[in-house]
Amino acid sequence: MSQTTDLQRYDILNCAFEMHDPDNSVAAETISGNMYEPATTYVLDEFLRDGQPVFIDIGSHYGYFPCYVGRLNPNARIYCVEPGRESKELLQQNIDLNGIRAQIIERAVSDANGEAEFSWRTIEPRLPRGEKYAVRTQPLPELLNELNVTPDVIKIDVHGAEGRILRGALPYLAQFDGLVILELHAAHLLVGATHEEIATMLASTFTYVLEARQHRSLAHPLFQRLTQEEVRAIGDFSTWEDEQINFERMLFLTNNAAKARTLLNLNADNIPVSGTAREGIAEEAQ
Repeated sequence: MSQTTDLQRYDILNCAFEMHDPDNSVAAETISGNMYEPATTYVLDEFLRDGQPVFIDIGSHYGYFPCYVGRLNPNARIYCVEPGRESKELLQQNIDLNGIRAQIIERAVSDANGEAEFSWRTIEPRLPRGEKYAVRTQPLPELLNELNVTPDVIKIDVHGAEGRILRGALPYLAQFDGLVILELHAAHLLVGATHEEIATMLASTFTYVLEARQHRSLAHPLFQRLTQEEVRAIGDFSTWEDEQINFERMLFLTNNAAKARTLLNLNADNIPVSGTAREGIAEEAQ
């Protein structure tokens, strides 16, 4: 990664792109020597590199992952959901800079149609930063119906409002055959739902809940399939490890056994992982 003024250049898994990032938002969350969010990057490479997949990026910010996916697969259909005025302007610049085909949807996904106060990167912020203004809100199923798309991957990074997104889409997500990548934030950022409520929604909606352990510090993915008990334990914030509090928890959610098994197969060969988990998913798929 190199930088000239606010322009950063990346070469990630043989995909090169550039991005304006005036506040170093990517560098600030990248462990020295690693790519940004290695687990998520490897998953997008695996699930979106071929064909004409649909990628919904909720909370695109400046567009790091849309730019990566657009370079990875020029035939991918990319939808960037970003209500932030400042972010949207730079998001459009970065899309244009890299020649990416992507549509920007300027609204916030939530649990109801209407409006909500927005500041920096989330709605109804508990820790406002900068200007506050009203943005349009819309439940995920209605947005997807409006776009007339069935996503292959939905990525959610909304700095605390993830519970609202889940609540507004539970029946849809219970039948969803694709993959949801959910960044779950610490208690001081959550709005509209507690960790206990989110854990209950996850346990009752998705057949497979996997967590990328040390998802920023490990150079290669280390996925762990969570039991129902472990999913519900997410609701007890006092049990979170320091790394999970400081760098969020990265969850990968699906109802498709083959997709869950694919995630486990991405684990680095030299990192021990539960063969029992793989075998269990394989048996469920039969």
